[in-house]
Amino acid sequence: MIYTTWDPTTKRFVNNDADAGAYFTDNDPLTYSIVRQPQGFSASILSGSLVHLSGNPQLTSDSFTVRATDPSGLYAELTEVLNFAPQAWWSHSLVTYDPNSGAFVTSAIDLGSRFYDANRDELKYSMVEVPSVSSGMTANLSGSMLYLGGTPTSPATFRVKATDTHGASAEESFSLNFAPKALSQPAVSLSGALTQVDLRNYFSDADQDELTFYYGWTYPWSSTLSASVSGTMLLLSGMAQEPSYVIVQATDGHGTYVNNTVSVLQTNGIPQVLPSGGIVHTTWDPTAKRFVNNDVNVGAYFSDTDPLTYSIVRQPQGFSASILNGSLVHLSGNPQLTSDSFTVRAMDSTGLYADLTEILNFAPQSWSSHNLVTYDPNRGAFVTSAIDLGSIFYDANGDWLDYSMVQAPSVSSGMMASLSGSMLYLGGTPTSPATFRVKATDTHGASVEGSFGLNFAPKALNQPAVSLSGALTQVDLRNYFSDADQDELTFYYGGVYPWSSSLSATISGSMLLLSGMAKEPSYVTVYATDGHYMSIVNTVNVQQTGGIPQVLPSGGMVYTTWDPTGQRFVNNDADVGAYFSDNDPLTYSIVRQPQGFSASIVSGSLMHLSGNPTQPYDSFTVRATDPSGLYADLTEVLNFAPQSLSSHNLVTYDPNSGAFTSSTIELGNIFYDANGDRLSYAITQAPSASSGMSVSLSGSVLYVGGTPTTPTTFRVKATDTHEASAEESFSLNFAPKALSQPTVSLSGALTQVDLRNYFNDADHDELTFYYGWKYPWSSTLSASVSGTMLLLSGMAQESGYVIVHATDGHGTYVSNTVSIGSSSQNMPPQALSQPAVSLTGGLTQIDLRNYFIDANQDVLTYVYGSTYPWSNTLSASISGTLLLLSGTAQEPTHIVIHATDGYSGYVTNTVTINGQH
Repeated sequence: MIYTTWDPTTKRFVNNDADAGAYFTDNDPLTYSIVRQPQGFSASILSGSLVHLSGNPQLTSDSFTVRATDPSGLYAELTEVLNFAPQAWWSHSLVTYDPNSGAFVTSAIDLGSRFYDANRDELKYSMVEVPSVSSGMTANLSGSMLYLGGTPTSPATFRVKATDTHGASAEESFSLNFAPKALSQPAVSLSGALTQVDLRNYFSDADQDELTFYYGWTYPWSSTLSASVSGTMLLLSGMAQEPSYVIVQATDGHGTYVNNTVSVLQTNGIPQVLPSGGIVHTTWDPTAKRFVNNDVNVGAYFSDTDPLTYSIVRQPQGFSASILNGSLVHLSGNPQLTSDSFTVRAMDSTGLYADLTEILNFAPQSWSSHNLVTYDPNRGAFVTSAIDLGSIFYDANGDWLDYSMVQAPSVSSGMMASLSGSMLYLGGTPTSPATFRVKATDTHGASVEGSFGLNFAPKALNQPAVSLSGALTQVDLRNYFSDADQDELTFYYGGVYPWSSSLSATISGSMLLLSGMAKEPSYVTVYATDGHYMSIVNTVNVQQTGGIPQVLPSGGMVYTTWDPTGQRFVNNDADVGAYFSDNDPLTYSIVRQPQGFSASIVSGSLMHLSGNPTQPYDSFTVRATDPSGLYADLTEVLNFAPQSLSSHNLVTYDPNSGAFTSSTIELGNIFYDANGDRLSYAITQAPSASSGMSVSLSGSVLYVGGTPTTPTTFRVKATDTHEASAEESFSLNFAPKALSQPTVSLSGALTQVDLRNYFNDADHDELTFYYGWKYPWSSTLSASVSGTMLLLSGMAQESGYVIVHATDGHGTYVSNTVSIGSSSQNMPPQALSQPAVSLTGGLTQIDLRNYFIDANQDVLTYVYGSTYPWSNTLSASISGTLLLLSGTAQEPTHIVIHATDGYSGYVTNTVTINGQH
């Protein structure tokens, strides 16, 4: 493989019409041809061995093949790969030195951004021409970086070359360019309507490049001074109210822009504006809807020796400004825009003028005309003792506000108020009403005041417990609260504790209405408010109603149990009268039915349950009522007894390992409780001592141990938190035991082995057998299981064994080994030596039976392996016992053949082919 180069810059093949014969050697005369054309261009043999290339290649990975052939037809090939020479992005580049900063605009240049290689070859860089010493410029290379330095004084050029990994190269020329230099000039005085300034006096260019000029900006900006650029001239018109600077720019057309400043003197005789910056503020009071400083004399803001005339040259957007008389400014309207402004102009008799901008300032506002602060006598503290005045006052302009106390609370009130920044702090122990005032002032001196009043929250009063009487008891809540401000109070019902369906409470006006009965001492929470957003809670205590039947179980709740295994209610037809106590005779009823079953009173106090419940948290309510209508309720909650997930469980002992298959059993996997109750476990029947097995419990884990010799059973009970329980029976199971047997010898076409001789079972369970695998694997021996028999056919070329499995149907599988003796001694084939073969042209057939011999007279199978060295001129394949060869061998060649006897015999041999010249 060699490379041929295409130069994309000059659009030519660098080494065209090359002699391909220089790349081949042979004693015979050679003929050359193109056997594979490139994709993007054309290759041809011009004369003898000259290769001519034509076209305009685009594919960077293109190639073609040249073949050299001798008179006998033997040949060799050469691949020519297309290489693209590097390219420079530009034929000529400029590097710029800025005399203003005394440095190059770019002092480090990455040449990877200047040169490009289509093949992505790594490029090496070299300096083929350096800048002249007299220019004062230096240039040097480090890897792909070009570094520029020195202090250039005259123009210079230099050249850089980029070379790829195949020796192809490209060059780029660089020239030094000087940026324009800014020159200092004296300040300009404005004269007449238009002043022209020649900018060629403000810049010079060492290259003598023609400069282009641009206007930048004026500082400070002024509406009275106009500046623009026309060609090389800066045009100034109007007047300069103060010393100003005009920024101008110059460029030589090579990408670098240089700034300079044209200083402009202040125009003489202009009226002067007294406030700093020519800005004042006028205030609008949004609370009073008025301009605070209307009809002001704006003449006070100007100074001039000449008489001045005043006018509004820019109106505000949201209101109106006018000159009333002389210099009085009158404002009218209802402004909404917080950033509004207008401009007043004072002009002398010559037309010179000055402008004053009046900016609208909104005075601060209070969100409300009067504010309340509330003291709570119930806890002896203010509801809010620290108030952020930023939530009380508002400034539309967003000005910072300062706060001051203009009227403090009276000393006799017992209240104190103080300020710290924007925080108002309240304290003391008020005993009488009080007021105070706070002022907020913005940064322009505008202010507003806010008034605050003291409010007392209602005070909760203690009262004795209330006894219920008759159908309705009324309680006047005005006795439960007082208000120091004498505010009218509004009352609200809170709740009854403990809640009871037998006691009803509501509020009507100032009265608490109670009806029904209190089965136990209770209290009713009520709220009072004075209308100022403060609610106070109090408690009305209610005595227990006398003579109510009593429920004996704590909390008035018991459990009744459903057994999901037996499908029955465990404690059905129970006497619910046992849960109630009263001196009077009681009548019983079901006042709330369960959802998933039915409850009824059969006779007197006997309660009967029926149905098939499925909801584990179901319940119902039994009521006992005395002759006067007083009653008590009992809630019966349904409890599901625990269940066993299976009716009988097995634990298996493996006599082969001398251990239980699982020696620990999590009883949580055996028992289940629909209510999710925690279960406790107990052994109600242990295994018989004669069995040799032992069991024990630790929490919910059952441990099995010992060395069992005979079958046995045991029982475990699970009990929930309500004493309902379920039992589970466990039995011992013995896994099959593997037995040892002598080696099996194969006889005849089929050998049958009874697997019942390889396993026994202490429980006398019927066993099922399965085939596992053979070791070592052999294609000559077949094994399968049918019922209790292992079926063997074929022959065992060597000793081995068959793995079989037995199970008693209880989930445990036991393995055993059936040993198989060798059927006979198989001898592998042997390789025979044969002389080298010469090809005769066309197709050559070689009988491989001459290259191998088998002592067992086995029929051999032949497989082609490989050809070494590999050649695309020689083809080899196998058909039966014949090796088929076609083509030519250009050098001595070895063909590897494998032979196998169909058992485990295997050997390799080599067929040698003489080389042809």
